[in-house]
Amino acid sequence: NKRNHQTYRRNERVHVMKKRIAKRLCIIIFTTTLVTMILNYYLQIKTVRLNMERNANLEIDQMEDAIAQSQTTWNERDQWNQRDVIYRTKSVAFLISQNPQIVFDAQQLQEMMNIFQIDELNLFDAKGQLYASSNPDQIGSTLYTNSHFSYFLPMLDDVTLSMVEPTAFDKDRHKRIRYSAVWDTKQENIIQVGIDVQQNQQWTEQNDLSYIFALSTPTANGMQFAVQKDTGEIVGATNHELV
Repeated sequence: NKRNHQTYRRNERVHVMKKRIAKRLCIIIFTTTLVTMILNYYLQIKTVRLNMERNANLEIDQMEDAIAQSQTTWNERDQWNQRDVIYRTKSVAFLISQNPQIVFDAQQLQEMMNIFQIDELNLFDAKGQLYASSNPDQIGSTLYTNSHFSYFLPMLDDVTLSMVEPTAFDKDRHKRIRYSAVWDTKQENIIQVGIDVQQNQQWTEQNDLSYIFALSTPTANGMQFAVQKDTGEIVGATNHELV
């Protein structure tokens, strides 16, 4: 009986040890599995984030290239427009120099303006006094009167100067007008013309961020937008409702 009791106790200790070992193995396996799952989850999130950042950077680079190309195209067209405006202004100035009385004949003046597609014509003397105009109400004004005139004040000090004002929106006529001015061939008068540059509307739209974003194809469930740095305002987006 004593031997049987010793055998029983030995078997009992072995059984307890096996249970402890099994329990520890379960804990180790569970802990290892849990750590592996956490690491895999972390690596997946990190991989997704890296892919998102890489795709976002790629799209940003593409947008920057598109904006740079658009700006280059706009600058080229704007320079062409400036040359065209100056050419028409010089042509009008030449005709007036050949026939000064034309500016006082409303019919002939309008015919000349139609030929060169001019919306406004103003003549200033060497002191900046407006003495003839397609808009008679302006006669008597000076180059100091408003911004469309005062922009050309430097010409009073340089008779070789010709200038083109940046396109501006004329609230009275609801048009985008570009003014330019040159001295006549005798360098006695300044000839200023205003030309409707509505044909530039398409160029303006094509240079607009929303137009550029409309051409972009973001990744699935993705969205692109540009934010004004100072105000935080969204100025362009693939989702037009955000603008």
